[in-house]
Amino acid sequence: MEFTEFYLPAGASERPYQEVQSLQEQVVDVAEAAHASAGGPALYVHVIFGRHGRLTKGTVRQIGEALAGVLLSFPVSPSIRDGGVDLPRALLPAEIARVRVQGSVDGVDRFWQCGSGSWVAPVTVSHIQNEIDRKQQKEPLARKKWDRLWLVVVQDIATEAHTCELSDAGRLGTYPHPFDRLLWLEPHTPSAVDLGLAVVEDGNGVRELFRGYQTDSLAAGFLG
Repeated sequence: MEFTEFYLPAGASERPYQEVQSLQEQVVDVAEAAHASAGGPALYVHVIFGRHGRLTKGTVRQIGEALAGVLLSFPVSPSIRDGGVDLPRALLPAEIARVRVQGSVDGVDRFWQCGSGSWVAPVTVSHIQNEIDRKQQKEPLARKKWDRLWLVVVQDIATEAHTCELSDAGRLGTYPHPFDRLLWLEPHTPSAVDLGLAVVEDGNGVRELFRGYQTDSLAAGFLG
């Protein structure tokens, strides 16, 4: 079973989303470390980045420390029982669109994460096929070791750097590929979509054609 993590490809005039995601994570890491070093309470912090400002390697520390300063100066209850608050937008660095903060469950546990406030992008047939084309080069060698091969395309596992979802066309598309099964996995749900097999000639004749359908049991099996 081959797993490949999917990142939405950037447009011609845009930076790769992996690069933007890495910078956003670095900002949050800097902010969390600065906040803790200054004696700030344990918090749950969700940082949403926007499209304004100037997020680069050279500005990561400046933005992170500015965010930590806001959190240190703004009155936030240290207890989860008091609920969460949104920090005023006017206090935030230009690169950050929203910050949601909530106190810790026990005064020790803390969790800081980042995401993006951008639009939800559709994952198309061409996106999926590009992943197949990239991975099918390994198929001949893998066939020497295993009789059956599954390719599982996993939506961005750990973060929310750029929100995307499988489009209806992507779900129902037909994909030429050499694998015995092709799946799209959304680990946060969790759920899996069987993208089916195209009609492909091989040594044993014509393979069967399936259409895309969704199943929760597959995802549960993968996530174990």
